[in-house]
Amino acid sequence: MPFERPGRALVFQVLKTFKNHDQKSPMTQPAQFAIGYARVSTEDQSLQLQLARLREAGCSAVFCEKVSGWGRDLPELRKAIDALPRGGVLIVRSIDRLGRSSIEINRNLIAIHDRGAHLRSMDEPFADTSTQFGPVFIAFCGLFAE
Repeated sequence: MPFERPGRALVFQVLKTFKNHDQKSPMTQPAQFAIGYARVSTEDQSLQLQLARLREAGCSAVFCEKVSGWGRDLPELRKAIDALPRGGVLIVRSIDRLGRSSIEINRNLIAIHDRGAHLRSMDEPFADTSTQFGPVFIAFCGLFAE
């Protein structure tokens, strides 16, 4: 029996979860539903560039933290996801802000989807879960985040 990575099944679950998404998504609406999330890995790094870009994207609220994503709880990310309204969007600089493994990224994607919201990445324009190929692209990017 070949070894199967635990994240593989979760990737397929994400793809299945997003398969029947609504084509007329609130992601195309103004950013009034947008919540931002910014993270840097060390106390020495600055959040300023991410914060400026999230404000430019029209985020009404921004959650941020200075902590490594590897194997750590990300309490501000959890708060950002919990604050998402139905039809809202979580905007991040890049997919790797959601976690450092495909398992963490996919779990957060499912949590966002379960709230009836979407994800948009500023650095990866195809990483928009309101589009047809966004979930596939995100699952692919998550494999490289490790």
